[in-house]
Amino acid sequence: MSTWNTASAVPIEWVDALSPNGTIRSDQKRNSSPTMEGTSTTTSFAGSMGLLEWQITYDEPQDILWLRTSGPLDMGPVEAFMHAVSAAANHYGCRRFFADHRLSKLRLDPVQIFDLPKTLRRHGIFDHQAAVLFAKLGDDEKFVETICKNHGITARVFTSPELALAWLLGNPPNA
Repeated sequence: MSTWNTASAVPIEWVDALSPNGTIRSDQKRNSSPTMEGTSTTTSFAGSMGLLEWQITYDEPQDILWLRTSGPLDMGPVEAFMHAVSAAANHYGCRRFFADHRLSKLRLDPVQIFDLPKTLRRHGIFDHQAAVLFAKLGDDEKFVETICKNHGITARVFTSPELALAWLLGNPPNA
């Protein structure tokens, strides 16, 4: 059972995984929680801010953080979500994300989308690989992929979970 930091919606032990500037520390190791059958290979937690809710699950065998959101993807809640994702990535030393936003609506304006790589870097998310899943790909969703690619962020947007996972597993994260 985790103790929660209510200001950031992440388990308190994950907050320690962040360096003072929010980047991934190289000394973090992946941990598993013990179960009756040995060691659990997945660990999950949920968080929310405003109308946005999220679930983050670490899958140790595949070394993937599975991220699922529901609700509007507005900048304030997205910042809190990114903080939680960064803390989880730190805690597990994981660099691959499968972000399922099919139950969410992207509500960032073009300037916020343009600044997304800066926002990701501010949260220590820059040498990661992300398959980002949306219910549909409109201009804004496609712009997210383009702007990330243009700023060195390895992320692709998809509507098919199968294609997203195949891409994520076929392209190892940058080491």
